[in-house]
Amino acid sequence: MRYSLHYSTSLSTAIFLGCSISIASGEVKPKVFDLSGDNYLNAQEYAAYTLHRTSAVYRALDKNKDGIIKPAELEEYKTEARGTANREAHDDLIEIPGFDGKKPVYVKELERVHLEHKPATFAEGEPKKSTDGNKVFQAGGLLLREKHEDIGVLDNAVAFKRAKAANFSFVKDLKDHTTLTSAKGSIIFPLRTRFPNAKPSSKNSQLIEYVTVPSVTFDYFKNPAKPKTDRDALAFRLGGEWNFGGGLFDSQYFRANAVYHTNFDFETGIVAGEAQWEPVIPELGIGYPNEEGFLGFQSRVIAHIEGGKIVDNGGNPDLATDRNFVRVGPKLELNVWIPETGLSENMRWLSNFTAKAGYQHLFELTGNSQDSYDLTAELDYLLNKAGNAAIGIDYRFGRVPLVLDKTHELKFGLKIKF
Repeated sequence: MRYSLHYSTSLSTAIFLGCSISIASGEVKPKVFDLSGDNYLNAQEYAAYTLHRTSAVYRALDKNKDGIIKPAELEEYKTEARGTANREAHDDLIEIPGFDGKKPVYVKELERVHLEHKPATFAEGEPKKSTDGNKVFQAGGLLLREKHEDIGVLDNAVAFKRAKAANFSFVKDLKDHTTLTSAKGSIIFPLRTRFPNAKPSSKNSQLIEYVTVPSVTFDYFKNPAKPKTDRDALAFRLGGEWNFGGGLFDSQYFRANAVYHTNFDFETGIVAGEAQWEPVIPELGIGYPNEEGFLGFQSRVIAHIEGGKIVDNGGNPDLATDRNFVRVGPKLELNVWIPETGLSENMRWLSNFTAKAGYQHLFELTGNSQDSYDLTAELDYLLNKAGNAAIGIDYRFGRVPLVLDKTHELKFGLKIKF
């Protein structure tokens, strides 16, 4: 396969090497990666070019730009990394499971492993290979995230660090002598099956991993002075996430869940099913962090559909018992931050800030209920290097998914994820 600069979104089109692409942190020219000298990039040359554009770690490792990380290059990088500002990137690299530097690693293999890399805080069980040797099973530890779909897409350490977290806040009103409490998040127990022998390409999309995902999502707000503003939602899910590599996108996630939605007193009852699709395009910062410019960013674009039946409305006037519903629409997110590498030593505290915005609108198709919409904006300050803890200000306006409780709030709270 050959690639020319008449490239837009399809990897099947050829890219001519007559011009260069300017990156904010340095210029990466396609011509440099034409090791064969035929004025075109073959599949491996294009893979090396793409990774040099999107990752400072690959640029530092692959000195001769041939798309292969040799043991000598790894040792040179490790030596340079010690005692330098690159130490954090070096630590992330050597923690990648199965990467020991004892044999050459092709760019595509390294890219796949890098996409599967977990934050150091992720507690996993010992991997167990299946009898045919083509599968690797891992029972993950408990995860605490902002929502149930925050699994594989946060496997990258930077994505995990900058992502939304479960939120907990507690406010004492000394004037009214009331206590306001709020909690929002998802507890997840992923059971992963990986396919290490999969070889996805632009022409061949293959299953890289699937995850069986039991989870419990909670969304709670209590204000004794204004009970009409209370929010009380609890969702039990059992489903899966399938990660396909190659094809039109670098990677794409498909998710499906069976859902039972109630409240903390188990008074309401909603039986539902839901499905999602989410693409990953690293060079555009979609589903994968991009830190090549002055600002780092990651966006998420999710297509969502849900349908079910309201068994018991629990006294909620916005829910009609024995009514069916079907809703479909987008879920959008954008996280923005200043990468630490672009700051001077005394200004690196600025990289602890992350601004986040999200919007979803699910359109009701049956006419038996109402649309669900949720607008959020956050400004967080990280309390540790990995991003497990943060403090932040949150704004939220809309109707809570499934139960349609109205919400309009501004709060300050503690954010936790692992």
